[in-house]
Amino acid sequence: MAPYHTFMDFNEPELPGIVVPQPVYTAPGQFTQLHTIRFYEGGRPGMRLSNALNRVFQNLARGNDVPQLSEQAKKITIRINWPGYQSWSQVVHAFDHSYETRPITIAKLAHEIAKNVRLLKSDMRGVACSSADWSLDQINVEELVLVELRHVSTGSWQPVLCLDRH
Repeated sequence: MAPYHTFMDFNEPELPGIVVPQPVYTAPGQFTQLHTIRFYEGGRPGMRLSNALNRVFQNLARGNDVPQLSEQAKKITIRINWPGYQSWSQVVHAFDHSYETRPITIAKLAHEIAKNVRLLKSDMRGVACSSADWSLDQINVEELVLVELRHVSTGSWQPVLCLDRH
């Protein structure tokens, strides 16, 4: 059985909801693990995906910082193993090419992850979910919070998300 992200993975006393129980992606071979990227909004753990989608970053801690996503790659793969669905992944540019080529910021990374979660929901629309409690048809992006991004293999990162229905 694959390991899961659980509450035991966190030292944060106030997680924003229930951690989405994703199997952790594992690839064959070894890799040098990069630091986990944590998101804090308004001094609390996590960033609402709706804020990331709408580029509301004024309360995002270290939003202009540049995270280390790769030792040399220009692209990374975002992997989401949403419960009840097949594994899903999407390539994201690790560099911003809008004005000049430079690494993306934590804020831009949060925006890209939020877009990918929205794309996952779209791709899975109408696909039967084997875990009815986690059906993406019944979950709104506004209820999801990005807590962390974990480096799970060379070039691959997996978001840790919480479902907050408050």
